[in-house]
Amino acid sequence: MIAIRRILEPAALAAVPALRVDELAAEVRACYDQMATAYNRGTYDAATRHHSAFHLALSQYAPSGLHRVLLASMIEVSSAAQLEIFRTGKAGLHSLHRHLPIVEALERSDVAEAAREVADHLAPAFTYSEVIS
Repeated sequence: MIAIRRILEPAALAAVPALRVDELAAEVRACYDQMATAYNRGTYDAATRHHSAFHLALSQYAPSGLHRVLLASMIEVSSAAQLEIFRTGKAGLHSLHRHLPIVEALERSDVAEAAREVADHLAPAFTYSEVIS
């Protein structure tokens, strides 16, 4: 599933209309800030909800309804795994920090870079092992 999401989510983000990039950047920044605050407080359930909102925001401009529905269902299904990642010390912090380059690229209006960062962020969790050890 993650391999498909690594294709669909960046493609959805790449479809954001130029006139909506600033609005999307503000929405994604708010989701990130809320996720970071919840994570730092140890409220991992809340952090996970904000994480899902972050990714749903990125996918809202997908070019078709089917594309949006597929991404929404994948994001929902992955929330249990994300909760466990947040609960796992260094892996949780690493996951949190991997969202920031996406936010910063959007704040620079660099949608192509944000899409690349999303694909990198969605790398399989086993690549986090170097951080955990």
